[in-house]
Amino acid sequence: MLMLQTPETARDIADAIIKASEKLNRDYVFIASTDWTHYEPHEIAVKKDALALKMVSNIDPEGLFKVVREKNISTCGYGAVMALLYIARSLNVRAAEILKYATSGDVTGDKGAVVGYASVRIPLEG
Repeated sequence: MLMLQTPETARDIADAIIKASEKLNRDYVFIASTDWTHYEPHEIAVKKDALALKMVSNIDPEGLFKVVREKNISTCGYGAVMALLYIARSLNVRAAEILKYATSGDVTGDKGAVVGYASVRIPLEG
């Protein structure tokens, strides 16, 4: 968990991970985990999360930070996601693939106050 979720902190974390992985010369899988909008109506959550996920699919950590702050998106782990995006950018990855997006309301049927979830793949082949 990152308490200071800024682009600078995310970049520092990414740089440390990249340096360590290069030094150890192994294959790695990097995983960042977060849920997205919390406890808003389904329609609002979907709109807000689409803005954030567009930044993820564009490998744009600064854009993700900006949209989370400006649109008051209540995702809790965006710092880790930004770090992963900086790693992807350093590896010349140009796009991420949104595999699935849904809200808790899609599962329970109660769309009054939902939490958003997404699975995203960031392929090295760019």
